[in-house]
Amino acid sequence: MDIIISGKNLVMTPSMRAVIERKLGRLERFWQRLIRMHVEISINRHHRRGDVFVAYGWVESPGDDLRASAEGESFAAAVDVLYAKLERLVVKAKERSVRI
Repeated sequence: MDIIISGKNLVMTPSMRAVIERKLGRLERFWQRLIRMHVEISINRHHRRGDVFVAYGWVESPGDDLRASAEGESFAAAVDVLYAKLERLVVKAKERSVRI
């Protein structure tokens, strides 16, 4: 599975890319037929909460594409929540494809 990583309003460091590839690359163990994953990390300034990291992810799979987004106070927190959401979507999509 290819992972395409981009950053918006921040500079993506090699360590950030490594964290994303390590964490989100684990999705392939749930369903080997995943084709490609796009991940976009952005940082927004909130007037009360300060900096908020937003992670968008969409996975190209046989059938429908799976999309999720997550917010967190840190980069790692946003990626962790995104992983949990995408994991549920991948497992659900795999079950749906097996039933058909």
